[in-house]
Amino acid sequence: MRLNDLQNTSIALVGFEATNRSLFAEMRRHFPTLPVEIRDMRMCAKIPNDPQVSRRLGDDYLQELDGFDVIIRSPGVRYWPELEALRGRITTSTNLFFDEVRSTTRAKIIAVTGTKGKSTTASLIAHLLQTAGKHAILIGNIDIQEWDHLSEIDDQTWIVYEMSSYMLEDFTGWPDIAVVVSAFPDHLDWHESYPAYIAAKANITARQSEGDAFLYNAHYDELVRIAKQTKAQRVAIGVDGGLHWQSEWFLDGALNILPTTTLKLPGDHNRDNALMALAIAKRLKIPWDVVGRAFETFKGLEHRLEVVATINNVTYVDDAISTTPESTIAAIRSCAEPLPLAKGELEGVLPPVGSLILGGLDRGYDYDLLADLIVKRHIPHAVLLPGARDKIKTSLMRAGYRGQVYEAESMDTVVTLCAQHTPAHHTCLLSTAAPSYDLFTNFKDKGNRFKKAILAL
Repeated sequence: MRLNDLQNTSIALVGFEATNRSLFAEMRRHFPTLPVEIRDMRMCAKIPNDPQVSRRLGDDYLQELDGFDVIIRSPGVRYWPELEALRGRITTSTNLFFDEVRSTTRAKIIAVTGTKGKSTTASLIAHLLQTAGKHAILIGNIDIQEWDHLSEIDDQTWIVYEMSSYMLEDFTGWPDIAVVVSAFPDHLDWHESYPAYIAAKANITARQSEGDAFLYNAHYDELVRIAKQTKAQRVAIGVDGGLHWQSEWFLDGALNILPTTTLKLPGDHNRDNALMALAIAKRLKIPWDVVGRAFETFKGLEHRLEVVATINNVTYVDDAISTTPESTIAAIRSCAEPLPLAKGELEGVLPPVGSLILGGLDRGYDYDLLADLIVKRHIPHAVLLPGARDKIKTSLMRAGYRGQVYEAESMDTVVTLCAQHTPAHHTCLLSTAAPSYDLFTNFKDKGNRFKKAILAL
């Protein structure tokens, strides 16, 4: 379904966050007088002052939708029973955008998803393509709305589209290159089960054909199973016979490509992300020296192992994006072990973790493996926020944690405690292993408050 197909239809936009707001603006450019009804659970939703727009806000926002020809679901709106009953009439901004691009241009689309790492990987791929002189735009779940950039797309464009599981739940399009960087439990309150979550992720390749490519991290069994079902050309990342990395080198089989130090981002997980960019480069025949320049000039993203400041020999690191135990484990492993690198002598290695900030909304995660790593790394101080705090504390005690545990109710208190107790030549790491929605609006709000409190020191 393209934008032109919306003419002469009755339309309901369900959820009016940034994605549907951008789509509405594009619809208005095409159809200035097309009637649209906006549905949103929030009474405070900002509705356009438009005589052709009606609204239904509040708890009954999903009632009486059966009178509409087309229902456009915002990514964050779940398939509640009222929507499930009307699934045949439902589309999304993502599906409309893919159909519009496929119908009007020969642009190529690289879609990137994964439980964690998708924003960094998508950004790195877009930066690589731009460094190689290609017309590349980055859009999607990274909070860059696709319809805001539609006019920039032509036959030569490479679109790098970051896709969330919410977008993929009912995805009907296909990318030329699908990239899946990781897979572990997340958003289970939305998808209701891990198999359902993985099934949504699998939609990124479900409609690909033999001429397309599916790039996946072979370390994850779930992605290996998805790869067995795709019709696309399968490219396994992280296998010895293909693209992989060892301590000092990115390799293609036995061939050394680039030193791993070319990439300035810390952590094994970021080296895995970089392999996806290398696979794109190999497929598009981009020279390795161009890839090297892209890696050297890529600065990383905000709130992702971002070094905020070093104060009194303590390095404060904002990893607010890490909202699962697995991603926090990766963050801790991005820091040096306590010995022999007690002062972070190696370039590009963060100092050992001296204080770790954990906690937030309890989504039912298991924290035992994280607690085991905290004990193994001898992290001396843990500061716990409300929500999952008691569950994390129980896992720490079960693992035999002998460090100090502090409780805090605000970010200012968190930073004060860390400033008082983090040993010199160590890292204070904000990587909460839980979502932010109890104390903070989202991970960005959490990270920004962390940085504000640090700079106030």
